[in-house]
Amino acid sequence: MDVLSTDKVLEVLRLKTAYANDKYLAMYSTWFGGVVTEPALMTVPVDDHMVHRGDGVFEAFRSRQGTLLEMDAHLDRLERSAGSLGIHLPHGREEIFRICVEMMNLAPGQDVLFRLYVSRGPGGFTTNPYECVASQLYIVMTLFKPYPAEKYAEGVSAVTSHVLAKPAPFSQIKSCNYLPNVMMKKESVDRGVDFTVCFTEDGFLGEGSTENILIVTDMGEVLAPLFDYTLQGTTLLRVLELARNLIGPGTGVSRVDLEKLRHEDLARAKEVMLAGTTIGVLPVTRWESKTVGSGRPGPVFQLLHTELKKLYGDF
Repeated sequence: MDVLSTDKVLEVLRLKTAYANDKYLAMYSTWFGGVVTEPALMTVPVDDHMVHRGDGVFEAFRSRQGTLLEMDAHLDRLERSAGSLGIHLPHGREEIFRICVEMMNLAPGQDVLFRLYVSRGPGGFTTNPYECVASQLYIVMTLFKPYPAEKYAEGVSAVTSHVLAKPAPFSQIKSCNYLPNVMMKKESVDRGVDFTVCFTEDGFLGEGSTENILIVTDMGEVLAPLFDYTLQGTTLLRVLELARNLIGPGTGVSRVDLEKLRHEDLARAKEVMLAGTTIGVLPVTRWESKTVGSGRPGPVFQLLHTELKKLYGDF
């Protein structure tokens, strides 16, 4: 077995991260005390509790033409998630904002996606959170890749996941323990559909692997599941706000609310949509191998998609 020198390790890392050279733009790390721009150096200590226990929280948010989108809402949720787990944020909001702005300056003119992680920190390999030396902040900046345009024009397919929704309070914390979400995405790929959607053990509608879901009833009601067992999505909140602004004659929207929804509500829905940071709002035109509505993206989706693009640009 070879005992590798530092130079050899860097050589290997550069070869094995070549795929990321034009996508991973920069990483800030409190562990390093600064920013690196070489993907081979974008590393996290293996004994960080985030790595071996999922003991950390995260957020993802976009920029558009140099403006950070919904950053206050994302940082609000980051603070709530970290507070729920008793993890101290290494930097305050203003410092995080400043770091992200300086990172954007490394990729002028590019629309980017930030992935921000706050970990319990390195210090050991047991489940004891108090062995960690200090919480850490890692921010990775990558190019934003829009979702395929044809999916907005034609819609996507979705089915019920075999993975149950996370119970509260874990469903409401955006933690780095995303194993159920990973298995949901694996399931969608294995089953040849675009998305899977989970339900609670009691049969209430949950969410996608990284997306919230909402429906439009034949009465023009725009409804999303309660946040009792789903993550409070920042994009979903914006979509619901835009939908409320549409209430009135001729829009197809009569009411906007959060409710307990079941399988039969989806089966009867006139429109079904998914909402998330990287997709905006996306029409579901096939649910459980059956056509949703007319089988084409519906009028309420078209209105919401148009309004959301005014705020966020293309997805």
